[in-house]
Order: sequence, then C-alpha cells, then structure tokens
Amino acid sequence: MVVYHGTHTRNARRIQIEGFVPRAKRVWFTKDVNYARRRAKTKAGRSNGRPVVLTCKLNLPALRKELGSRRVVQQGHVVVISGHISASVIIRNPVQPIHQELANWINQELANWINTVLGVKPYKGVSPKHAGIARLAGWIQHRTEANPTGTINQKELLQLAQQWLPEYFRNVRIDFDELRAFPKPISPEAISDFTEPDPTPDTREEEALDLLLSDKPEQRIRGMTLLSKYHPPDLFDWCAMFLNDNDLEMRVLTLETMVQCDDV
Repeated sequence: MVVYHGTHTRNARRIQIEGFVPRAKRVWFTKDVNYARRRAKTKAGRSNGRPVVLTCKLNLPALRKELGSRRVVQQGHVVVISGHISASVIIRNPVQPIHQELANWINQELANWINTVLGVKPYKGVSPKHAGIARLAGWIQHRTEANPTGTINQKELLQLAQQWLPEYFRNVRIDFDELRAFPKPISPEAISDFTEPDPTPDTREEEALDLLLSDKPEQRIRGMTLLSKYHPPDLFDWCAMFLNDNDLEMRVLTLETMVQCDDV
C-alpha cells in the first residue's frame, strides 16, 4: 500500500537516519496526498522549516504479523502504526541525502570499515546494501551538515553500528579503544527467551481504541468522547480517521472534538 507522511525538512532528514520513531507512541500515514501536504504545512509552520511529504510503501499484513493486529490500524484514508518503522519503506523523499554515486561509495567504505573491525572477509560480513549501512551514512551526512568542520567520532559511529547492525555484533565484544571486535563466549546461563515487556499502556487509551474500532456507531461515539476527555497529543490525527464516518452523530462529535486541537 502506498501512503504519505507529512512532515518538515529537519524531521525528514532525521527519519532518513532513524526511521519513523513513534510520536506519542504512534506513527501516522495517509492515503490522501493532499491531506499529507496540509499536515506538512502545519508542521513546517511550527518549526520554521519547509514542508515535505514522504511517499512510503507499507506491507500492512506483514506489519500486523510483526507488531500485532491491534498496533496496525487502518480507518478511511488514515493508517496508524504503534511501533518503529524502518526508513526503508520510503520510496520517494524530496529531501535527498546525497548524490547516488557518492552515497554508494560511502556505503561501501562503511561496510569495509565495519568488516575490518569485526575481522571478517567482505563476503562473510555486512553488505553495503544493508539498511543499517544506509542509516549510518545518513547519520554521517546529518552530522557533517550540522558541523561541516567537525570530525566523525569512530567510537560513536561503532556504537551506532552495534544498534543498527545487531546481527553482526551479537556474539562479539568490542574494544572501543582499539576499535576491534573479539569473540564473546556464550554460556548456557546467558541464553534466555526473555522478552522485555512493553510499557504498561494507558487504560483509557486502550479502552478508547477498542471502542473506536467497533462496528457499532454508539460504541465509536463513546470512544471519541473518551478520547476528547483524555486529550492525547495526537488527538487531531485520531479525529482525522473519523471525519467520513457513516454515522452523522459521530461525524459531528469528531468535528467538535477536533476544534479542541492546536492543529485545527
């Protein structure tokens, strides 16, 4: 599914590096490019930046399988995802990072450097086409633009590589002074299926979401009423999902709720 995300230049560059990091625990997309443009203008006006619309391709069934069906919701032209989305979903970005030939060269050099740190041959190590390499290249570009006369701290770069290329650093110990990796012995006690639980969700928000996704208009009305009292940071985006609801009372309530939002 092709969707759009309205933002501004500074955020667009950050998204290139970090991906879509949830604001108020969610990331919002729309199938309506004109709506995305309006949201981009609103956000740019608050940041003194230039409006930018990112075109993305989302695989909703795969995301529901990965994150859970309750965390990937589509209603009307709006898609809301409760979780981090990789920058690899972007298929068009008006804020281009760098010339493609230069980008390819930087990616290759980064891959070579990381494989040297890991002490592995290129064919066994990380590929320059890996999404984590693209994020590292974007981080370098962002850092260079912010401070053209500064230098790139290799220790900091290696720490980011650990985060964005975790599968290559899982079984090694890093000596940050020598910038070298050493095999890390794995003990049976270290192997665990423990998964860190998600933070406890706000019960009002969970209740409102359940009600808003109901087929019954009276339930959706209860959900919107609860949201209007709770007033989460992304209330405007929730309202946008129900502007074309098939129930008149729900549409009126949605408009009345939207008036409370700063973005209106």
